[in-house]
Amino acid sequence: MAFQQGLSGLSSSAKALDVISHNVANANTTGFKANQTVFADVYSTTLGANPYMQVGSGVSVPAVRQNFTQGSITTTGNALDMAINGEGFFITKRPVANDLQMFYTRAGEFQLDKDGYVISANGYQLLGYPGAAGAGDPQPIRVPFDAGKPAETSQVEMTFNLDAGQPAITATFDANDPDTYNFSTSVQVYDSLGIAHNLTFYFQKQPLPTPPLGKWIGKSMHHSTVILRWLPRTHLVL
Repeated sequence: MAFQQGLSGLSSSAKALDVISHNVANANTTGFKANQTVFADVYSTTLGANPYMQVGSGVSVPAVRQNFTQGSITTTGNALDMAINGEGFFITKRPVANDLQMFYTRAGEFQLDKDGYVISANGYQLLGYPGAAGAGDPQPIRVPFDAGKPAETSQVEMTFNLDAGQPAITATFDANDPDTYNFSTSVQVYDSLGIAHNLTFYFQKQPLPTPPLGKWIGKSMHHSTVILRWLPRTHLVL
């Protein structure tokens, strides 16, 4: 009997080591949920024996449970990598026509295939609901390759609050000399290829021609000049 109890302990401990090894091996697996070994006492009952003298028959592993607590969320730099904060799963399916079987995962490492479908690392298509949530059946998410064509910036709208107490500057404007302007600010614009550029504006207060109104000179990075009349709030559209 003692030999059997010892074997049950070794067998259960080996199972626990398997679970620990599995957790360690998946330490870097995206969306992995660690497992936990559940141990249970094994009772031995003999008819007619004194119940206060019964000795257990060892230990068993009735279940291995997954820990679904929220894990840490990190940035990856991939625009298609996603994470679920809280409960829920991503829904995926095999890329086979008329295959209605769905698979659920917490791993949010996605990419685009050659046809523009969002797929998981094993090639399963990510599903989503078209329109309002819950409307209709989930469909594979596809990103058209002609979506997101670059468009150059055609208009920049900015609102300024310029300080009337700033001293007037009569020196010739020089973007490399901060003493020749009062303020500067930048805005990001895009060219026809979708490449971002920083467009910088410089503001130079002029001497007061007619108090209490002053005059501001605004210059862009290309040194084009915009004449601004000072008010408590200045609204500029370029």
